Amino acid sequence: MFDLIFSVFEAWNVLGLILMASVFLVIGGGMVGYFLFWSLKARKIKGRVAGIKMVGNASRNDDSNPADPPVDGKGALPIVMILFFILFPMIFMGIGVWMAYTYYDLTSNGFRVEANVVRNESSTDSDGNTSYKTVVSFTDRNGASHEVRDTISYGSSPSFDIGSRIGVYYDPDDPTRFVLDDFWHNMGISIAFIAFSSVFILIFSSIAIYGNKPARKGLKGKVSKGGYGQETYYPVFEYRTPQGERAEFTGSVGGNTFLHILPGTPVSLLMIPGDPPKVKKRGYISLIFGLIFLIPGLFIGQMALAQFKFSFGVVLLIGGAVAFIFFKAVKFLDKIPSEDKRKGWEALRSGEAFNSENFKVTSKDNSSKGRLLTSGEIRDRTASQVKVTRISGYIMLLLVLGLSIGAYYAGLSMLSYVNEGISVRGEVTGLRSKRSDDSTVYHALVKFTDKEGKERRFEDSVGSSHPSYKQGDDVAVLYLPDSPGDAIIDRGIWNWTLSGLLAAGAFFLLWAALASFRTVARAERSVSFRTAL
Repeated sequence: MFDLIFSVFEAWNVLGLILMASVFLVIGGGMVGYFLFWSLKARKIKGRVAGIKMVGNASRNDDSNPADPPVDGKGALPIVMILFFILFPMIFMGIGVWMAYTYYDLTSNGFRVEANVVRNESSTDSDGNTSYKTVVSFTDRNGASHEVRDTISYGSSPSFDIGSRIGVYYDPDDPTRFVLDDFWHNMGISIAFIAFSSVFILIFSSIAIYGNKPARKGLKGKVSKGGYGQETYYPVFEYRTPQGERAEFTGSVGGNTFLHILPGTPVSLLMIPGDPPKVKKRGYISLIFGLIFLIPGLFIGQMALAQFKFSFGVVLLIGGAVAFIFFKAVKFLDKIPSEDKRKGWEALRSGEAFNSENFKVTSKDNSSKGRLLTSGEIRDRTASQVKVTRISGYIMLLLVLGLSIGAYYAGLSMLSYVNEGISVRGEVTGLRSKRSDDSTVYHALVKFTDKEGKERRFEDSVGSSHPSYKQGDDVAVLYLPDSPGDAIIDRGIWNWTLSGLLAAGAFFLLWAALASFRTVARAERSVSFRTAL
């Protein structure tokens, strides 16, 4: 009985992965296919932006009286903003600076001795996450023995193995005040506190400085107190049909800015001839989002196939799913009138239902969407959007810096495993689940024997919502000779996933930041825009 239950749960896990992969692949494949269809079928034509349509925020009056009394409680907003973006970050920055000062003070003025790792004390929070603090023993220069606990804790697995030796720096006047001789163990949290606090302070300072900075000459406009945050803008494109007639269509993709599609901006369009022709703006959004779904879908599918094992549980679940779908299909068909069902079956038998002429690609008509903005309204919104876009560019550059640092050190760490690591075989001894508010993540527990014949155990740092391994699985293990406790499951090229994703994120944000600055520059010097006004 227990074998059957275990088989069903195992099948549920694998089939869940297969279903997830299928959904990702269908969505991603459909979006990529849509992009390829338009790229291969449509003609490339030239057009230009003829105007901007606005949807939303219709009740706001651009000509509101500037002398309107302030809303009750609004005066407290700057105080809240200062507390959140200045005071709290400065507190965390102070903690980081104090931790850094303590480390450098002890390493510069303290005495260094060798210590033994006695044990690792663990604690678990309300979410089930476990953190570890290292307890070491050492003998100071006066011959006195001390057993002290580190003040810094990390999760996932202990930072140091029991029985290993590590250097410590201690205060000769108070030997219980000490730090371990490991830079990143002590400075990692300190650097994170200082860096993220600086980002918050810089963001707030940028908003305070640039948010009140007057717009450049030529882009001055009246900025509404209510703002334009609830508005969505759609470009109106102008082009010529194959017959030489002038035509317009409203784009289907809207946004909260139009700096990149100011009136008069030339654009590339795709057109499928017809009456009327089907037109859309040329772009790579569907391809990019399609790949975002396709690549994880392939990874999840590969993981599901690697775990798939035909069993009675698989047959039971698939049979149940087929029966459920059949039941729903029968109920749906019962609601269709008999005459419509007869015509449908005849179309299927004759093959007419599969005639390609019955499948049509359309471009949605958005001509009735919103209203056209006037020249004055475009000028006002451009002045506001230039400020916001410039600030966004600076924020993205700060994020690029953080992601680049993370990618560098993640790649450096993995490079040390590649160059210095020792590869052995290990065995999965079990799974540890960690539950958060809305999901459960599973981490593999692995044991292996190092080159010295000592058995080691570790918890895999990579977790997933579906167990990637099961008890008894044979896995490749990679560990460093100096720290066998920091071993990892060797996943080949997938070991570089973290550094690769961080680097890709940094590259994408850098491109987005530079694009923001170029967009602002074009908006400020755009002759076509000023002509349109």
